[in-house]
Amino acid sequence: VHASPGYGGGIVRCESHDGRSRECPVGYARDARLLRQLSRSPCIEGETWGVTRRALWVSRGCRGEFLVDDRGRDDEYG
Repeated sequence: VHASPGYGGGIVRCESHDGRSRECPVGYARDARLLRQLSRSPCIEGETWGVTRRALWVSRGCRGEFLVDDRGRDDEYG
C-alpha cells in the first residue's frame, strides 16, 4: 500500500489470476475507486471488484490499482 496525500487512504494493487477471486487486505476501508486497470478482463465495480470494511476484492481476471479511502472512519460517532 502506498500513501496518497489528501485522500486518507492509499493505493492498493489487487489482482485476480486465472479467474480466481482474491481479497487484498486494506485495513478499514470506506470506499475505493479504480485508478488504473492492468488486465484485459474488465474491472467493473460491484461485479468484478468491490470493497468491504477490511478488504478490496477482485474476481474474474480483474487486475488493477485502486485508491482506497478510509476518511470518515469516526464521523458517525463525532
